[in-house]
Amino acid sequence: MTMGGSRPPSLPLPLVKIGLALVCGLAVGCMLAGLKGCAVSPRREHALRKQLIEAEGALARANARVRELKRAYVDSQADRESAEDKLAAIESDVIARSGSRADAVTDEALLASAFEDCRDGGVHEVLPVRDDGSELSTKLKALAIDRDVLVAVSNKNLAAPGYMLEMWVRSVQRAGVTNYLVVALDGETARFLDGLGAPNINMEDIIPAGHGQHNHAVSALKFRILERFLKLGYSVLMSDVDVLVFEDPFKHLKRDADIEAMSDGYDDATAYGYNDVFDDPSMGWSRYAHTMRVFVFNSGLFYVRASAAGLRAMQMTAEVLATKGGWDQAVFNEVISFPLSPVRGSPMASRRVVDFRTFVNSKTFFRYMRKEAGFKDRPPPCMIHLNYHPDKFERLKAIEAYYIGRQMGALDQFTG
Repeated sequence: MTMGGSRPPSLPLPLVKIGLALVCGLAVGCMLAGLKGCAVSPRREHALRKQLIEAEGALARANARVRELKRAYVDSQADRESAEDKLAAIESDVIARSGSRADAVTDEALLASAFEDCRDGGVHEVLPVRDDGSELSTKLKALAIDRDVLVAVSNKNLAAPGYMLEMWVRSVQRAGVTNYLVVALDGETARFLDGLGAPNINMEDIIPAGHGQHNHAVSALKFRILERFLKLGYSVLMSDVDVLVFEDPFKHLKRDADIEAMSDGYDDATAYGYNDVFDDPSMGWSRYAHTMRVFVFNSGLFYVRASAAGLRAMQMTAEVLATKGGWDQAVFNEVISFPLSPVRGSPMASRRVVDFRTFVNSKTFFRYMRKEAGFKDRPPPCMIHLNYHPDKFERLKAIEAYYIGRQMGALDQFTG
């Protein structure tokens, strides 16, 4: 409320934001034109070249923000045609007031600017699709839906008839998911996948000399593999093969964060976070220190957007694993969760925990869900990941028998 009368009419907040973004873009465009037109001495050439690159990046980000705001505003209105007319009027007014129009920004400039620091912590622009003529680029162009693809990585250890890789492929096919690709780490696995009619690509070239073939060694390669996908402009839902798929998972993603992942948590507090109090009696009055805790993201089931921040998260994780070693899941969580500090950097990637009852870990499923009233009457979760139990294959077979074979006692033999 205001004193002494009502407030004058104003534009809706989304339109104000769009107008401000347009003004910023035009201002940076004018500055960019001025820099390009300057006659400079050799001594200042290097400094001005740096300023020019920074200005081009700023203009690219401003234009990208305008496009994002315009799309969001139009999508939120019942009358899209009227909304588009309003936006056109605002743009014309801004251009008329400024007396000039910012130069168009090339895709190359937008790509370059996207790799600069993202400090807003919000939804970052997806990188442009690049066709580099590679086999991967060709396959992604044919398979991806809305630039999304479900990906699994496997070697010959899991590529036996009826074993986990085949179970994963059959579950994906049964769920009607067509935008999937299996990365084979050897020729034998690629030939096995061909026999299943599963789209695949052989990436054994990515394996360093002397690299192990055990599960954790294979998992550590995922981040270098993901880097290749993201650089081409495709977002990836990465899945281990100890997972069963019962529904198209892309229907359940929000796409409002750089990384969306399954949690190792099993209830609202552990999956989504809680306030934990540390007690140090020696401090007397100030003995209680509050900490924030959340169970880790699982590196065997997560979605990463093809954004600059998502790409940096994969690159940083791969770099730590290559230079310092460690368990890939622990390193992945340290990279994306720890804040910037004097001792470490950060990809500045935004994060979302997916619904832990939709993307389900095996502790949640075996210890809690199957014991709930009405469990037998409910449809299966979208995906179930056997991450908590060592007898993965036996439990996978039991889950498949329960939901697909309708064997109601198939789960009873297993403890939580």
